[in-house]
Amino acid sequence: MRNDGTYLAQLLQEQQRPHPMYMRQQYHFMGGPGWINDPNGLVWYKDAYHFFYQYNPFGLTWGEPCWGHAVSRDLLHWTQLPPALVPSEPYDMYEQGGCFSGSALVVGQRLYLLYTGVCEKDGHCVQAQCLAWSDDGVTFQKYENNPVVCAPVGVDPANFRDPKLWREADGTFYFVCGASLEGDGAALLFSSQDLFQWQYQGVQRGALRHDVGVSGSDSAWQEAYALRFPDALPSVPQCVHGRDVFTRRREASECAASLPGRGAGLLRGAVVCR
Repeated sequence: MRNDGTYLAQLLQEQQRPHPMYMRQQYHFMGGPGWINDPNGLVWYKDAYHFFYQYNPFGLTWGEPCWGHAVSRDLLHWTQLPPALVPSEPYDMYEQGGCFSGSALVVGQRLYLLYTGVCEKDGHCVQAQCLAWSDDGVTFQKYENNPVVCAPVGVDPANFRDPKLWREADGTFYFVCGASLEGDGAALLFSSQDLFQWQYQGVQRGALRHDVGVSGSDSAWQEAYALRFPDALPSVPQCVHGRDVFTRRREASECAASLPGRGAGLLRGAVVCR
């Protein structure tokens, strides 16, 4: 297990490796050397789009991800920034875990990230929701009392991840995340008045066993939930009209494209409005 300093030092070394520009995409977004997947929290903040993504700079396969970070004024030309989140704390530093997916939300002049921290306790994987923020869009501070939400009773702590955060007109914050509830995939809803204290509101949508023929993991919801039930997430920032960013599941690349109409609400995608 790497500590924070070692992780950052190795990351810097990997990012300095030369790579031929003719091998890189000129239209679709690409990260640095290594593996990237889920886009996380595309937002407009301080005169730029901020794009976050799952990133393993140490290999060509998935492993102990950090949050890659890039900015753009037009969604076509990107500038890489230092990683927003790296595994550094007891709740998110684990070789089979790390800083898993989440989402971003601008509140006032501050940019908040809600993400899943994954660690090991007593030989078991434990996933919980954690909070971080930035006042400049470059450096991020993790909340000292993380995690802010642990798995409710009956929810498998090893399958409780990928929170999607939004704020309603009355000021209430909500997030929905995938979970394994009593052996079946489910989407759970939480609410808060301040982003720090959260209340469990129950199951937003239950098992998919009889509907799409999958069960036993939150992965079912990550892949099928919003496609089957787009009305269930009316205000999630990832589900509103704008420019869609989606993941090519079998390629280590992220693709940005301008699509007409309204977003489909993919939980593993991101959409931004300006």
